[in-house]
Amino acid sequence: MEYNIRKITKDDLLIIDDWWVGHKLTKPDRDLLPGQGLDGFIIEKTNAIAACYIYLTNSKIAYIDFLISDPKYKNNDRDDVIKTLITACVDIALNLGNKIVWATSENKGVINKCKENGFNVSEQKHSIIYKKK
Repeated sequence: MEYNIRKITKDDLLIIDDWWVGHKLTKPDRDLLPGQGLDGFIIEKTNAIAACYIYLTNSKIAYIDFLISDPKYKNNDRDDVIKTLITACVDIALNLGNKIVWATSENKGVINKCKENGFNVSEQKHSIIYKKK
């Protein structure tokens, strides 16, 4: 399949917001997203299908998060679309000079897609430690 992967635009933001609602998930505040939601990537055929964000740091480590897809997209290539977007975001981060790209997920589908793509996946449970303002 042929997909187009491009940077997220302002026109995409409301579409992505609708995806969070459609999945019955809490959408992240824009100020928690890189570039207020614009420093991410979207995969599309004729329409947008999924989006993901790459967090760059002041070191050679990048973080990928907030993968979201169109809940109405039920085509047979759905898994391929998600795997393609994940791989593209990792490749983009590595091509920007990062040495490690990491992510966290408890979504078994995402974890399996990453394993299928040859990524290392820790089997240990980790705690996320954070403080919220």
